[in-house]
Amino acid sequence: YRETRLGIAVRGDGFVALDNVEEADLHRFMSIIIASVGAPGARGVDGATLERFCAEARQHLALLGDMTGARALSPAESHAYACFAEIQDKIDDFFRRCRLLALDPRAAEAMRVNESALEINLENSAELQNLAKRIPLQPPVANGSLDIDGAMNPLYEDAFLGFRRAILDKLGIRGRLSYREWRAIRERFAPHARWLAAVESSPLAAMDAESLRRDLDSDLIPRLRWLITRDLAAADDVGLLVQLERALLFQRWLLRLARNFVTFEELHRPELAPLAQVGTLVIAGNELPFTMPVDDIEAHQRIAKRAGLFVVYARIMGDASTPAMVACPVFGGNAAELYVGRRGLFQGVDGQQWDAEIAAVIVNPMSWRELVGRPLRSLGGFVEQQLGRISTQVQLDAKAGADGQQAPGLAKSLMENTGAIKELVLMGSVSLAALMSTFACMTSALAKIDFLGLVLTTLCGLFSVSVSLLGLGILEINRQNLAFLLEASGWTLTNHEHLVADTRRLRRSAYTRGPKTDA
Repeated sequence: YRETRLGIAVRGDGFVALDNVEEADLHRFMSIIIASVGAPGARGVDGATLERFCAEARQHLALLGDMTGARALSPAESHAYACFAEIQDKIDDFFRRCRLLALDPRAAEAMRVNESALEINLENSAELQNLAKRIPLQPPVANGSLDIDGAMNPLYEDAFLGFRRAILDKLGIRGRLSYREWRAIRERFAPHARWLAAVESSPLAAMDAESLRRDLDSDLIPRLRWLITRDLAAADDVGLLVQLERALLFQRWLLRLARNFVTFEELHRPELAPLAQVGTLVIAGNELPFTMPVDDIEAHQRIAKRAGLFVVYARIMGDASTPAMVACPVFGGNAAELYVGRRGLFQGVDGQQWDAEIAAVIVNPMSWRELVGRPLRSLGGFVEQQLGRISTQVQLDAKAGADGQQAPGLAKSLMENTGAIKELVLMGSVSLAALMSTFACMTSALAKIDFLGLVLTTLCGLFSVSVSLLGLGILEINRQNLAFLLEASGWTLTNHEHLVADTRRLRRSAYTRGPKTDA
């Protein structure tokens, strides 16, 4: 209906898109308007832009037709102005330095080029040119006059020679150029300079005057105004269409909206992507699809920690349409593989892929298996740490022993402390006797124990510990609550308890995908 009743180009806001104009001449004219006075990134023309272009065009043509002081210049005077403009800034700089020197002779030292600036490579033409630009046309003098026949800055010799031949010689100025004479020359060319600056500042300065005049006199402007008027006239119909489209979409997706924000049914159906999901995080061999955007990671963590979930915060290196940070709960895998700095891949709902990096982690048990295995992993880590310490100490002792063979002072020290060594040997003997007595008692007790009973006792002990850990794990896992994570992401929930059971369903769904290997 939108295409047949109103036309696809109609928007109702008076904006005519360039891509929807098929006439070649009108398309060219709109391109000129957009390039000259259009808004950055605009691909069309509205009424305000068209009126601004017409005003700028009339003003530009009026400037080009102005005969006051501008077109009154003869060809010779136009050449003279070009020579004047080329050397104007450097002569102005010379007279400014002269006036400053007349006020305070000490300024001469301040205007000198530093010796460090003179330490340049004389074979480097670029450095020589930059140095010449910093040096004045001539050394300033207190009387404030320029020596026409004197030595000039070599970088500006040709420009000053052209200025001298085109202006000074014709004005009969010989020997020296005073500031009063220079000011008179500037005033002579001031109207032309103002006119030229106005023309060059116009957004239509690059356009040919005759081509611009033909476009203004043609029917291009009335045709474009008609398109804008037609678009504005359809504003009411377009507004009704927008409301109708919203009603249809709302009716079409009302049930899914309720399933996402009322009952949360789709949140726990692995075959569907919930509306709250912004993409999928692939990291450490796991695919984590339930990612939510995060604006403030510290504020998010203050609430998310109450959920009791293992949460990964990943920084996304995407564009403006991609969230800078996402949070994702993890319900399976190895927690040791998810650490800050681990890099992965983030795929948005639009299919685009971006680099990702873990920025923070909230550590909680992922599953009861991970919780039961945590004490065993801690014990293994402790044993590994102690073995490492023992190995290090053995190496240090061996090194110290090797050093002691080469140090006669150590033997002398031992001879001087013979009494202390005797006491140490006596204490060691007593301790060894106590240990041997204890070992004998333990051996006698173990001899009276049946081997089968010992095995059964050990198994019962291990079973009791495992059951205790399993019970604690189930209790801790059941306290996990996805509602707090949703609330931290901006959702408003009236009941924090009704997602407890759903969390267990979510953990058993496809959101808990194990590591994948490439075929």
